[in-house]
Amino acid sequence: MGKAPSPSKKGNGHIGTSTRSDSVSTVFDDVDDEVSSIPPRVESTIVSRETATHHAFAKSRKEDFVYAPTSHYLHILNDHCQWDHEARSPLLVVVGQPGDGKSALLANWAEERRCSIKGGRELIYEHYCGCSYDSVKLSLFLFRFMNQLKISYNLRDFELPHEHEEEKLKFSFSRCLEAAIRKGEHTKRKRYEPLVLAYEC
Repeated sequence: MGKAPSPSKKGNGHIGTSTRSDSVSTVFDDVDDEVSSIPPRVESTIVSRETATHHAFAKSRKEDFVYAPTSHYLHILNDHCQWDHEARSPLLVVVGQPGDGKSALLANWAEERRCSIKGGRELIYEHYCGCSYDSVKLSLFLFRFMNQLKISYNLRDFELPHEHEEEKLKFSFSRCLEAAIRKGEHTKRKRYEPLVLAYEC
């Protein structure tokens, strides 16, 4: 299922602007300091299989591809995660030709970020469009994302639609984010700040 991975090539991608999004990795500050790095279990075998596929794709970019870290790009990604209560962070887009190393850059950065002190208080959500046939479905992206938010932020009262109900998922997405915001307002910790990383295949 899905397209076969491209041959291993060196590269670190290029950070710039683009209007096309093919992979998304989202970072949130965890208000409870209890973020699980393992996506929650769901009943749907489709979603479970999709989650495993995304993990396998990211793992292949970290273990099977040649990756030469570039501190300049890593600094840009980390600086974009700096939380500023007074300002909104714009979208950060990683662009480059196929084989330049965009996915390797993002997968390795996400792993490094998780191991950092600041990353320990963040929820990093990775979604690689194109790694499987179902990965391009908006409904699955929203379901997996909200399901992870619900468990990580302990949103017991939030009712998550089924993974195939795309319209209901789109309608519920903002409510899910608002619920996480309200969770943060009752603590002294920083509320979450989303970081969206996108790149072209």
